[in-house]
Amino acid sequence: MPKEDPDQKQIIIIIGPTASGKSDLAVKLAKDTDGEIISADSVQVYKYLDIGSGKITESEMCGVPHYGLDIVEPENIFTVADWLKYTEEKIRDILSRNKTPIICGGTGLYIEALLYGLKDNPGPDYDQRKILAGKSLSEIQDLLKAKNLEYYNSLNNSEKNNKVRLIRKLELDNFNQKDRIVKYNAWLIKLAPSIDDLKEKIKIRLDKRLSDDLLIDEVRYLLNNKKINSAWLKSLGLEYRYVTEYLEGKITKEEMRDILLVKITQYAKRQITWNKRYDDFNNLATLS
Repeated sequence: MPKEDPDQKQIIIIIGPTASGKSDLAVKLAKDTDGEIISADSVQVYKYLDIGSGKITESEMCGVPHYGLDIVEPENIFTVADWLKYTEEKIRDILSRNKTPIICGGTGLYIEALLYGLKDNPGPDYDQRKILAGKSLSEIQDLLKAKNLEYYNSLNNSEKNNKVRLIRKLELDNFNQKDRIVKYNAWLIKLAPSIDDLKEKIKIRLDKRLSDDLLIDEVRYLLNNKKINSAWLKSLGLEYRYVTEYLEGKITKEEMRDILLVKITQYAKRQITWNKRYDDFNNLATLS
């Protein structure tokens, strides 16, 4: 891992799998360091998606300013580049007021872009696309696995089964970070609870969200009142996908809960795998 630029003012980045307690830790650190928090979550950027995304509530913020929440209307496109531009502006503002920026979230590509920047993406390779178009989905998957298994494992099931997206990821060739320079003097805090503890936390959190139909009512409100397209909600995966399928009558409530428990745990394991890339980061603290 390359050395950080010592001339940069310091920021704090908190990473970890879902349900590991990142938001609570961020608030505690912000109060201890006169900090302000920027969310690094690709679902929490959307308005109205609160319970299913695990968005921190106003009372849980304890008066600490939070950014990166509720900044995009549902169904609008919001890219990694959009998030990076927004976040770097917030970092400059926070630092200009002599406060500590604390970036907290589980979207790995957001953190990667913040630390290393975005490479200039290549245009479409039409010759390669012609060749790959004749290959099966499993063959494309095998090509990406061979190129970067860690990156492949970090993808969700929707991404893994989308042939066009996988071909584009092969084109980007943006997976080896060894020669890239860290943009910030960053302290990286990685939450790494045991898998058994994490499974229990996931179960407790899921059952809390499902109690009194809180999560179900939120998705019903999004579909019926906000007229959000069901296909878009399902494209977000996890809670929004399977609760929508439940409301469509495709699965039972019990099936929905059981599927979610499995899928969220699988997602957490992919996050753990992704975060292993930071094990040799110079300024790293790992908390179990």
